[in-house]
Amino acid sequence: MIISTTTCNLLENDDFCAAVKMIKDAGFDAYDLSLEVLTKDENSRFNKDDYLEQAKKLREYADSIGITCNQSHGPFPTGYKEDDKTEWVFQKTVRAMEIAAICGAKQIVVHPQKPLPYVLYKEKLKEINLKFYSSLVPYAKKFGIKVAIENMWGRDPYDNKKTVIVDSICSHPEEFCEYLDSFPKEHFTACLDIGHVVLTHDSLSRTITMLGHDRLGALHVHDNNLLDDNHTLPYLGKIPFDEVISALREIDYSGDLTLEILGFDKAFPKELKPAALRFAAEVARHIADSI
Repeated sequence: MIISTTTCNLLENDDFCAAVKMIKDAGFDAYDLSLEVLTKDENSRFNKDDYLEQAKKLREYADSIGITCNQSHGPFPTGYKEDDKTEWVFQKTVRAMEIAAICGAKQIVVHPQKPLPYVLYKEKLKEINLKFYSSLVPYAKKFGIKVAIENMWGRDPYDNKKTVIVDSICSHPEEFCEYLDSFPKEHFTACLDIGHVVLTHDSLSRTITMLGHDRLGALHVHDNNLLDDNHTLPYLGKIPFDEVISALREIDYSGDLTLEILGFDKAFPKELKPAALRFAAEVARHIADSI
């Protein structure tokens, strides 16, 4: 099983090659190309007119050091109350799909649009997202890349402090499966975020087995305290990874294992990041081998 991790928590001065080199040196097989920069950093190389050339250079560099791009993460949030902002991020998402495909990614994680509180507008949001994801089909075909839908969590709209976590789009496997089954399998898959499942108080084994072998194509693996989206290294929080491993083994999971451990990496000074990343790769390899 291929193990990978994200570039976003290792990115300094927009230097993707340096981040990819760190991931390679740590012992990972692949890297998850974090393209949130398209909406968070207008000065990023991928927002320039020569973004295709920049993507090709990154692909060539990664190939030269022997590491692949297994998947990518698109910009988010993907939807706003304002139509012009939603259109702006849609165009950035399409660009992200093109860049990711050039770099070799098999799939790109695209968050559902959440311009309204889920607890109040569940059916309206489903209508919005069926239209949104359908609009990405031509680009998935054009670039030869799958769109990976991710399970979400949200904040209670009635909580002024914004500390209470509530359900959101695809929080539970029944709705997640409904979404996935609405689109052609050759262009869509599920990216199951392990940490998000426990935040919305569902069973990890139930979620994984309901998604099953054919729907589940990607993982975001990290740990938390069951109360907040900490994004730390597995076994440093309270998520029962034995249950995760057992369920993935049961469905004969055939995708990759991608760590999304922003909270873990940020805890270390620059000098210690390579060592921390090497340990993270060992943890990822242990989980992959166990599956």
